Amino acid sequence: MSNDNSLEVLPSLPASEKSGSQILMRISTKAAALEKNLLALLRYVALLVAVMALVGSLGFLAIGMVNQLGETEVKPGKVAVQANELIPAQSAKSLPSADIQPIKPSLDKATKAKTLEIFRSRFKPSQRPDDKLTDDQVVDFIWTDSMLSSYADLATAGLTDAGGKDLTTAAAIMGDALTAVDTAAQNPEFQKKLTAYRTAQKQNVCTDHFTIHSRLVPGWDSTATNCEDWYKSPVGCAGTRLVEEPVTEKVCEMKFPEGLLSPVEQYAIAVATYAETAKHKSDDAKIQAQNKTSENGLRKEMGKERIQLAAEIFLGFLGIMFLYLFIALERHNRSLRLLIKEVK
Repeated sequence: MSNDNSLEVLPSLPASEKSGSQILMRISTKAAALEKNLLALLRYVALLVAVMALVGSLGFLAIGMVNQLGETEVKPGKVAVQANELIPAQSAKSLPSADIQPIKPSLDKATKAKTLEIFRSRFKPSQRPDDKLTDDQVVDFIWTDSMLSSYADLATAGLTDAGGKDLTTAAAIMGDALTAVDTAAQNPEFQKKLTAYRTAQKQNVCTDHFTIHSRLVPGWDSTATNCEDWYKSPVGCAGTRLVEEPVTEKVCEMKFPEGLLSPVEQYAIAVATYAETAKHKSDDAKIQAQNKTSENGLRKEMGKERIQLAAEIFLGFLGIMFLYLFIALERHNRSLRLLIKEVK
């Protein structure tokens, strides 16, 4: 019998069970450490991706907002015709002679007076003695119906004078054109062409003219019966036939050298050049404005797309931050469970 005061001995575990339990504990510890490291790595990766997403979202948002700045529609810029653009080229063509008509009622008195004043001071001194033109003929030759129509169309072309003042009426544009012509006519190149016309001498110019001459040539007509013995050999009668021959004739006459324009023609060409140049510049300005408007529209559309992309990236950022928060909570819960286990 055992003594009542003796200690009760607990049964010990077998050695094999102790070894298996230790192995399981080691595996559990390593798995927990590995899981902890993986969660930490995933947390850092999620944080890095979230920062990149936030930066990208803000960047696209800023670019998109910048693209929305400014007006979409661009108005054509103002254009001006300079006097040096009216200097005639060496190969300038002559204007067709205009029919002499009464002065156009649409031509105001100020424009007519300025036209004649410039003609008398800049162009009339270069006329030849045989050039006889009245004031009305000069005005009508320069300001034809088509020219007046061209200048009327320029009233909405957005023109300015050399000083930048807007030209909104046909009369104002015609006045600026005459001022530019007056300045251009004082240019040495312009003066050279005017002087060449005044000092030109007639030259004997010969040209070949081709004509057709007809003449009668004697011969034998085998079908004729209007002579005696026509039936005897050789059959027929003597006769004539009409022959046409090309003949070259040299015609000479005294002419002025070709390519010279009279002062009033050069005046009219300068006025027409102003209208053509102004229209060309105005059309170019409108095309440039249209192109700029299209570019602005495209830029703003791209800006809207970037803003939309920024919103989508920001939603991705929120998703990543939710994943980061989930990982942080899981890590916190795991640490809390280990602390409670140690306390027990």
